[in-house]
Amino acid sequence: MKKYLLIFQQGPFADYSSVEGLELALALSSFEQAVSLLFIGAGVLQLLPNKNGAEIAKKDYTKVLDGLELFDIKQIFVAQDALQHYNLNLDNLISTAQAISNAEIAALTSQYDIVLTV
Repeated sequence: MKKYLLIFQQGPFADYSSVEGLELALALSSFEQAVSLLFIGAGVLQLLPNKNGAEIAKKDYTKVLDGLELFDIKQIFVAQDALQHYNLNLDNLISTAQAISNAEIAALTSQYDIVLTV
């Protein structure tokens, strides 16, 4: 089994890369691959509650983020500097995530067979 780390760096509904990244994570997980997610930069905004893509004519994928554990995606990381930049903390996010520093991100990426930025 390969270990995948998907890095989300775009804000919610910025483009379709986040939707496609999440669909990829779910597909990999359904084939029993180890999948972890990392949200950096504006990507942390995807984990905020009460977003509605329908208001801007975009597919609303964010509700799936609440159910990632059902797909056996349990390791969700957020960049600590991104939380600070947007004046957020882990309590603001819809998903159970672990905040990590830039040094920890560098170490984290080396633990995975495949690292994809979406």
